[in-house]
This record gives sequence, C-alpha cells and structure tokens, in this order.
Amino acid sequence: MSLREVGILGGTFNPIHNGHISAAFYAKEFLGLSKVLFVPAGIPPHKALPEGSPSASQRLEMTKIAVLELPFAEVCDLEIRREGKSFTFDTVCELRNRYQNTEFFLIIGTDMFLSFDTWFKAAELAGIAKIAVVRREDSDSLKIQKKSEEYRKTFRADITIVPSPVFEISSTEVREDIRNGKGEKWVPRDVLTYITENKLYI
Repeated sequence: MSLREVGILGGTFNPIHNGHISAAFYAKEFLGLSKVLFVPAGIPPHKALPEGSPSASQRLEMTKIAVLELPFAEVCDLEIRREGKSFTFDTVCELRNRYQNTEFFLIIGTDMFLSFDTWFKAAELAGIAKIAVVRREDSDSLKIQKKSEEYRKTFRADITIVPSPVFEISSTEVREDIRNGKGEKWVPRDVLTYITENKLYI
C-alpha cells in the first residue's frame, strides 16, 4: 500500500490570511499532497500573542471559515484542545498515531524555517516529518539555501523548497490594515465578516 502524503500548516492564525492559504495551495500542488491540515496553535511556544488577541476558539473558527471552500484542506483542533504549549513535535506524534500509513510535510515560512534548530526536539521532529519551505520574500533565498544545507547535515532533514509567488505581508501588518478598514486585501471575505461581527482587532 502506498503512503499518503499530508501537509501540516500550523500557526497562531491571528488572523488567518491569504498568505497562509497561498502557502498551503502551492505546497499541495508542488508536492502532490492528498490534503493539508491547518493546525491553529493553542499556546504558541515561540512568542506570546499580542494583548487583545482573539481567543483560541475564535482563531479556530476563523480558520474553519477560511478553508470552507478549499477541497484539499481540513482544520485540526488538537493543539487548541491540548493543555500547555503547542509543540509541533507533540502534534506530529499524535497525527502519526491518528493517520496510519501517512507521510507528513511541515509547511513553514522563512522565519520559522530559519529558527527550526531552536524548536522543541528539532532533531527528532526532522526524523518524523519532511519540511516544505515557502519563501516570504525574494531576499530570503540565500538564507534558506544555507540553512537547508546546515539542517541536512545536522538533522539529516528532508527539505523541499516550494516554488510559489512571494507574499510579503506579516500578521502584524494584516491586523493593522484590518483596523484601518483595508483588511479585504489580505483576509478572505467571510473571515473578514466574522472579524467585523465579533469586533476583533479594533
């Protein structure tokens, strides 16, 4: 029986925006993934959520709304339900138990990739999941290439750089544009409606 290949796209999704969706789409297409799991973090281990951020359940709901029309996508709430910090290693271990005969790809952007060696149990994680890197800026290419060589040597990591349009936007900038009434540039329409109705990011 052949292995299924599934992508994991984690993040705070504060809020989920078109950059996340673009990363999932291009990784799915390039790698031939059967599905992409969107996994909102409960308590992110690397950074605190900004004051006044939506609750975990609201971030989960925005993620569910965003992927409704993406046939290849599914939302996984295990990090929201899990107590304590949301470590990717724990998530992949749980998913490996849940999905038999499946190979996992971590879909991550430049910032997270460049700091992968600081992640919880990074070496072990590289041994149980492949890494798919999606650039955020054109200038990132050389940094990614250098880190890829380092991780392949140090962790024996299996790394693929996914060709995709560069999406130069951060969640901080997205939140600022939402506050200024310009969120439609970055956020799916139905997600923006949810944000407005629940008075988020004001």
